[in-house]
Amino acid sequence: MASVFESTVWPSTPIASEIKDLIAHFFRLVDLKDGSVGQTLAEEVFTSDATLIGGGGTFSGKDEIKTCRANAWNAVIFRHHAVDKVFVSGSDGKDIVVTGKMKSKTKDSPERMTVTEFAARIVIDANTAADGPRMKSYQAWVGSVSSA
Repeated sequence: MASVFESTVWPSTPIASEIKDLIAHFFRLVDLKDGSVGQTLAEEVFTSDATLIGGGGTFSGKDEIKTCRANAWNAVIFRHHAVDKVFVSGSDGKDIVVTGKMKSKTKDSPERMTVTEFAARIVIDANTAADGPRMKSYQAWVGSVSSA
């Protein structure tokens, strides 16, 4: 599968490699059809008091984030996110907006690839974990949908 950042345009403001790795890890996880993804997101990606807002609803704190992927694959059989462009607010590289596309296939139309544009704001807390930065918040918005 192609990299999340295969053709990403990065800002001139530096973003630490650990933060880039965290964002890539997040998207690889949400594209993975595995029952343990919510647990992994809660343990490896988000702070204990983080908020995740996406297509599945709003999840606050570690216990809710653990459940965030419970229905993610009810209708979907394939999903892949690719980040097209990254924007940064401020000079520390911790308030980030990404835009990109998500390719997906559903159980109802397994032969049809759908492309959905998305944007997401990610706020990073670099001081919470000894083993690297974590997301303090993630909020996604969905744009246009087309067939590939």
